Amino acid sequence: MDVAAMKRIQLDTRDLAGIRFKKHAEIHESSDPDVSLACQIMKAWDGNADRASKGYAVYILAIFKMIQALAAALTPDPKLQEESYLGGFDPILKGTSEFVGSMITNALNCLDNPDSWWTTRAGGKKKLLDIALKHAITWMREHRGKNPDEWTYANVVQMQYAHPMHTIPAMDYIFSVGPVDVGGGIHSPNCGWFIPGYPVAGVTYRQIIDMADLDNSCIIYGPGQSGNVASKHYADLVPLWAAGEYIPMLWRRDAVEKHAESRLLLKQ
Repeated sequence: MDVAAMKRIQLDTRDLAGIRFKKHAEIHESSDPDVSLACQIMKAWDGNADRASKGYAVYILAIFKMIQALAAALTPDPKLQEESYLGGFDPILKGTSEFVGSMITNALNCLDNPDSWWTTRAGGKKKLLDIALKHAITWMREHRGKNPDEWTYANVVQMQYAHPMHTIPAMDYIFSVGPVDVGGGIHSPNCGWFIPGYPVAGVTYRQIIDMADLDNSCIIYGPGQSGNVASKHYADLVPLWAAGEYIPMLWRRDAVEKHAESRLLLKQ
């Protein structure tokens, strides 16, 4: 395997969980025009969570609505419903818990097993799909307009590098970086973490080491190498990162010195 092959793996946006959902949605039948539209979008989807994908945008909105519907079968309390599928009561970890990914898998298991206790208690497979797919289209119309051509993943999800002082509006404007269009799904190698109503996360650090030629290694991360907001290197890596590009990761001293832009000398 060479560096180019490793880049293709790291940037792969094919979402296997989404493809599982697609298999159910594309054969689902409904008299509701919104649900039918969602099914058509899912049927045309190629399984990739890239920025231009309408299918992944519909899927990610639908699957979390379906998880919410499954949680509602347990309790009528909206707060308990939210806590049950977003990973607990911790205000910091909520929305980023590893249980979120597991809940998607469990929800898909409910579709694969329509006679299961969970599926039956929630009203059955057809009702779950109707609720989930209807919600996706309704959300799109309310938040992204009536033109389906605008319902892309990039128009639903944008990531921001939020500085610790982002809660202060003026500081947020100065120090935070973004929003940035992102690709990648929760269950794809190029992972993108999106839950409606919660901050978006993504793979901010990628590294490939070529053991046959260390100077052929590469890296990318965001937003930039400098922590100084006045530096031109504070956020200059974001466009490269968003485009799936890398920068050289030089190892030999002569190679580093040859390409050095500047030096920072620390004196006692």
